[in-house]
Amino acid sequence: MLLIDFLLSKEGQLMYQDLGYTASRAGIGSDRYPGLTRFYPSNRPNYLVEYEQWVKLLQDIFIRRSNPSGK
Repeated sequence: MLLIDFLLSKEGQLMYQDLGYTASRAGIGSDRYPGLTRFYPSNRPNYLVEYEQWVKLLQDIFIRRSNPSGK
């Protein structure tokens, strides 16, 4: 928990920025991406259809494959 607390702190986010990542903390701007706005997948026009397709793919690959009987 202390590590997570540090990584989300201003100092931790500045460290991430020094490594080339975009900070996720509000109030820390990015010189690399001046017009960057947050991406919300749910704002996509086909989000519900795509979500159902991704869930099915996840189940087909990871859940049903690890349980061959399909239960």
